[in-house]
Amino acid sequence: MLCFQCWFLVFKLHLQLHVMVLTNHTPAEPPVFVKRLEGTTVWKRGSTARLQCTVKGSPELHTTWFFNNSELSSGGRYAASFKDGVATLEINNVMLSDSGSYSCEVLNESGLQYGIYICLYQAVRSPLEPPSFIKDSPSIEAVRGSIAVLDCEIAGSAPFEVTWKKNKKRLSSDKKYRVVSQGSLTSLEIHTFESTDAGEYECVVSNEVGSVTSNSVFKLVHIGSTVSLELKLTEGRDTGEYSCKVTNEAGSCVCSGILTAKG
Repeated sequence: MLCFQCWFLVFKLHLQLHVMVLTNHTPAEPPVFVKRLEGTTVWKRGSTARLQCTVKGSPELHTTWFFNNSELSSGGRYAASFKDGVATLEINNVMLSDSGSYSCEVLNESGLQYGIYICLYQAVRSPLEPPSFIKDSPSIEAVRGSIAVLDCEIAGSAPFEVTWKKNKKRLSSDKKYRVVSQGSLTSLEIHTFESTDAGEYECVVSNEVGSVTSNSVFKLVHIGSTVSLELKLTEGRDTGEYSCKVTNEAGSCVCSGILTAKG
């Protein structure tokens, strides 16, 4: 009877210990991102960039940062930290070479050596600059029948969207007009220039962060026109100085000469 009681006590104690172990064992939770990295961010050159994401899961949580799939180590311009579920990467004195893809890897372990990682990416680009004109032509003269060309040189961050207008109406490339854009240069060609082609032209250039407009005026210039004065000369009376004055909207000019009549 005593033996049976001892065996029962041992079995009961073993059962209690077994139940205690099962009850206190909590399955490890894999890491889950509560707040993800933003898809794309732009920072100014020389500033301090900060990447942050929030994660939850069973401790210990270990974070690793990567730049273009290469592991980053804290030190120099990089400072990585993980506190209260927030993983942070700071990049001091941002440079153009910092443009690329960044990822954060989070890992935890259970007693079964079970782990999981999640990668999120954030693109970093160099600061964008709005377009501006390095060279434009406020006033251009063209000869009837010629090919008139209006050129503009652009500065800023490509790609650019270029639109040409005449008297506020958009122009498209056809037999009359030809738009050529290559790199930072854009031009408008007007074939067989006529008086109806004279007027105000606009070049509108835009990119992701701004737009700019250049205004130019095309004027028709007459070349080779001859103005003559015919006289039936009378000796003495027609001798003297003759002048020809030509005037248009822009101004006037005078050409003079001495005529001597001889019998």
